[in-house]
Amino acid sequence: MTGGEDDTVRLPQNSYDAFARVYDAAQFDRFALSLIATARELVDATGGEVVDLACGSGSFLARFLEVRSPARVTGIDRSRAMLDRARGKRPDVFWVCGDMVSIPLNAEVDALFCLYDSLNYLDSEADLKRAFREWRRLLKPGGKALFDLNRARAYERVWGDPTPFVSDTDDGKLTIVTSYSAEKRRGEARIRVDFADGTSQESHHVQTCFPEEVVRECVASAGLHFLSMTGIDPFPGTESSVPGAKSLWIVERAREDASH
Repeated sequence: MTGGEDDTVRLPQNSYDAFARVYDAAQFDRFALSLIATARELVDATGGEVVDLACGSGSFLARFLEVRSPARVTGIDRSRAMLDRARGKRPDVFWVCGDMVSIPLNAEVDALFCLYDSLNYLDSEADLKRAFREWRRLLKPGGKALFDLNRARAYERVWGDPTPFVSDTDDGKLTIVTSYSAEKRRGEARIRVDFADGTSQESHHVQTCFPEEVVRECVASAGLHFLSMTGIDPFPGTESSVPGAKSLWIVERAREDASH
């Protein structure tokens, strides 16, 4: 079974298509790459079938596969441009265009990754519950999921800073301007890419700040079990450093849970 088309949350596919060409050079994957050791332990403890949801340009899976070779690896993302870049890095991975709350996959897996604050792109608690229910459907009994979320302090101190983030790459210049409304628990980012060939693209991103007690309730309501949560700094030693800016979670589908 997969989620129905009518249940699909409209996530910003075109938002990431717009800067896929400069994504890796801008080092947005630095944080996720720091999690390889944790992901390796997760796979070692569970088995060999892995799914990476909202996999982006595939940098995390490409590096992860340098240290582990699971029996089957699937990367899922809504951006076809990102998947094209991912496929170029690892053509042996099964790359799928799909939504993380309506996952186009039937096979059960041992481990699931959902990094890069991807869940913050969901609009509501209802969407978050739907995502976790899909994870439970996908995970084998005893299977574990590793995910991260931006916390309020990240939105207040980083997204709330109006100073533009600018990164120059061989392909062009990336400019990001962010804002945050604590009342609405909404962060917004406007991204412009000025390519070296003289063309440009713009996109608009919206994220939701989910309180940790809400995340725990959504995990439990989906039939998953909370294992751990750790506050981390995704960019230590940089201007964007904020201790505890992200929360890193591990949840599992209980081993005795064989129902579907």
